[in-house]
Amino acid sequence: MGTEGIGIARPEAIIAPGSTGAVAQNKRGEDYYYGRGVRANPTYAVTYFRKAADDGNVDAKFNLGIAYRDGKGVYEADMAKAVKLCTQAANQGHAGAQYELGKAHHEGEGVVKDNAAAVKLWTQAANQGHAGAQYELGKAHHEGEGVVKDNAAAVKLWTQAAQQGHAGAQYELGNAYYLGEGVIRSHAAAVSWWIQAAERGNAGAMMNLGGAYESGKGISEDPVAAHTWEELGKLSQYLNIPDKTDGVEKELPLALVKMAGLQLADGKPATDGEMGAHCQRLLTTANLGREHMRKFETSLSIQRAVFAIATKAGLRVEMPEAQAKAEAMA
Repeated sequence: MGTEGIGIARPEAIIAPGSTGAVAQNKRGEDYYYGRGVRANPTYAVTYFRKAADDGNVDAKFNLGIAYRDGKGVYEADMAKAVKLCTQAANQGHAGAQYELGKAHHEGEGVVKDNAAAVKLWTQAANQGHAGAQYELGKAHHEGEGVVKDNAAAVKLWTQAAQQGHAGAQYELGNAYYLGEGVIRSHAAAVSWWIQAAERGNAGAMMNLGGAYESGKGISEDPVAAHTWEELGKLSQYLNIPDKTDGVEKELPLALVKMAGLQLADGKPATDGEMGAHCQRLLTTANLGREHMRKFETSLSIQRAVFAIATKAGLRVEMPEAQAKAEAMA
């Protein structure tokens, strides 16, 4: 069936008269690329990005570069073209393009590996407040890649990114406080940052929280919470592996969502019957028994963590009404 038969308008017919500027073209491209208000259609998105990029729109050049990087809406992934487009956007001061181009140089994808060039680009983006660039630049300082090793500089950059809600930076900042690298050691501060990262779905932070609860460093010792966080971290790591297991795509066990006090976005309860054998296998892998699942009924942090994992796993869930209101007021 053609696209006309399912109610998707041709790209030429979308932009209203008087709104055909490059900014509007790029905006419509983003709508199609990410499925905002319309059914996602990367091919249509690329059509809009090309039109806007040809008119010199820097955001469109960046978006087109991302499409080539991901191989979405184009014939095939092409890192050389992605690098070319991101370079054009980066030279115009686009922070996102500087960040992505820095990653390309760091990994040697579509361009010769050059850590010094990556650091230069990440610095440009970080100075514009780009959290991802601040995080990567912090890692470069921590590892001494492309720049002199400097843990204090790493902590400063991770703090900037962490304050913007970057889970990776919150996790690394927690590690820095726990080990006293670049900052005065504080187990309590480490736990505080790990909790924030875990609530955003960071598996490493979940595992570290489990260790903190087990040792009683930075937080009161709690064997049940320790086991729950550690096993939840293992589950999160497992779900984030892109490969398939036994020919079945991984997904978050709906029973875990139910136990966490969440519900499916369509309002239907997550019943055991909806799980399927592969979800049952995941629950067994996580080894979360009823004794430990009680923590999901009392811990807001763990509930947030499950919500984040569910979202990453592509499962549409929502918070209970009471908690949603609390989140909005937070």
